[in-house]
Amino acid sequence: MSKLVDPDDLSYVVDTTAGGSDEIEIQTGAKTIKLLPQGTLSDDSPGATSGVTGKCLYSKFKEIWKSDSDLNKHRFPIQMIYEASFVWINGWGPEGDQTRDLFRDAGFKEVDGRENACMISLGSMDASTDQGYYTNVAGLDQTKVNLDKTGEINENIQTKGTGGTPDNSGYAKLFLREMQKTFAEYDLLAEQGLAALKYEAYRMPLANAPDTLKAIDNDTVIGTTDAGSLSGVKYSELTIDYIAGQLYETAAAQSYSVDDVLQDGAGRWYRCTTAGTVDATDANDLGTMGGSGSAVFEVFPGERQIGADYYAFNRILDVQDVTNGYSARLKEIHSWAQYKCRQASDINDDVNGDAWGTVYGNIAPVFTGFVGDTLHTAHGVFVDNYDVNDKNDLIMWDITVDGGGVDSTTILPATSTGRSFPFTAAGNINFSSNFVDEVDSTTRYTMYFAHITSTAVTGMKVSGSSGAGATLDWTGDAGALDHLSNGDYLAITGFTTETDNNGLWEITGSPSSNTVTASKVDGIDPVDEATGDTATCKQNPFESPGAVIVDNNAGTDIDGEISAASIGFDFDYTNNNQGGRAADTNADVILVAIAYDGAQYTVVNHTITKTTGQAVAVNAVDELNYENA
Repeated sequence: MSKLVDPDDLSYVVDTTAGGSDEIEIQTGAKTIKLLPQGTLSDDSPGATSGVTGKCLYSKFKEIWKSDSDLNKHRFPIQMIYEASFVWINGWGPEGDQTRDLFRDAGFKEVDGRENACMISLGSMDASTDQGYYTNVAGLDQTKVNLDKTGEINENIQTKGTGGTPDNSGYAKLFLREMQKTFAEYDLLAEQGLAALKYEAYRMPLANAPDTLKAIDNDTVIGTTDAGSLSGVKYSELTIDYIAGQLYETAAAQSYSVDDVLQDGAGRWYRCTTAGTVDATDANDLGTMGGSGSAVFEVFPGERQIGADYYAFNRILDVQDVTNGYSARLKEIHSWAQYKCRQASDINDDVNGDAWGTVYGNIAPVFTGFVGDTLHTAHGVFVDNYDVNDKNDLIMWDITVDGGGVDSTTILPATSTGRSFPFTAAGNINFSSNFVDEVDSTTRYTMYFAHITSTAVTGMKVSGSSGAGATLDWTGDAGALDHLSNGDYLAITGFTTETDNNGLWEITGSPSSNTVTASKVDGIDPVDEATGDTATCKQNPFESPGAVIVDNNAGTDIDGEISAASIGFDFDYTNNNQGGRAADTNADVILVAIAYDGAQYTVVNHTITKTTGQAVAVNAVDELNYENA
């Protein structure tokens, strides 16, 4: 069956009980209209393809009030405002909720003051399994109400009761949240700029799609098996913490209230625990309160560091179990977060003890979503104890300072900024067996930068040469080598007029007016060169005393014994500026490895790029000549 729009498809009876094929029963004494789901009229799911439109029923009443003498003597039951809204009049009304459930495409008002608004969804959903629901009272501790039918929505919900009480016309939020499908929700009044709901029809986007590629674990895995399919994490031990706070502004000289969250001059976040004042000195360091202010502050429990800076969040997901120490991977985090957002129970674990209050999962704002393979948190959400291998694929959305704070009901930030961690490049150094088989203590591998900077200089000149010393002059390329410092080493190539000037130099002064004093350290004395050649100058290169060992992401030298066939490494691609190199650029490196009795000294070139999964193969010739009896 389909939604009825033609009055000719409806049959009726008056002042008697409807038969098995009559869709309308009219009782003139009680002044009730009863719609029955029989004959051509269906109340099956989905609502979008069943029931009868208000316009169709109105048209039917006009026809039968004209032609039926028994009805013509009674006042007309409906005043149609327009096709999406009508009013019951002259004491008439629907016989019961079954009748109300059968109206489509129109809201209506009843004679006792009750009002109903028709919700119509736009977009596809499964007719038999996708259950929409709503809340008509604001707050995260409200109980949701299932819509009468599954599938695409077209049905009325009560917005005002008898006599206008209760009045729920000021809020309506619809949800569609099914296992392993994308979520949808719609805050009707906020999205459409309405002051209150009227007795009419409202259309809104509400649809879903399969999400099994991202929400990989279903309810059984999460709620019963309790082991993530990727990491084995115990889902039951993951927690959600709602953190109290308001304002989220830069500290200033003024008065503050309890729970005001402020960022001080040092960039750290604090929460007011005792109302009072702050002066200019206090505002620079709320942790010390070294001024004359009277307010008391604590470190804000929602503060988290990303890179060098600190940001504020008010919902914290801790995704590491305590039993095994396993951390959920990104798709497991998303699976679990979506699962929690379909629970009718309180999902606030109150880890910090803020006693923020009850949060029913099935109406709580969602926590996560994917854009491609990158997991984005919802605004104001931070993920603690994620797997470090996922760091580059996480974007946390903060509560942006001075952005308008948070909504007191939803606790969503007015302004949020996506914060990415500095990119950590990573890979493995893979050693040939003649390294691995050697006693660890007789082996070593070290990763050096091939150079710190490489600068092409036009018109490079040499003057005042005396023995190994001379003055390097790059006036023709002003500023090109101003970054050099006393004690730096410089490998120069490109001199063609006086080729003895190529080679390794040590800087012996500080650059001034595009010149610097230097000495050749390769045993070949320099020669004055007044013409000027185009030269390439590499600062502190490998094979110089100034060669720099590469630091890993934690700031520790990549330098150690060869203790396994494959040894992992990571690198702070975004921020590494060792020796003055340009951060957030590829790094040319040289890996050297040696083993006393197993493998000869080996040098391997590699370029660290902005990726993970890099592989550096270190294969050595067997050592046949080492001996130390």
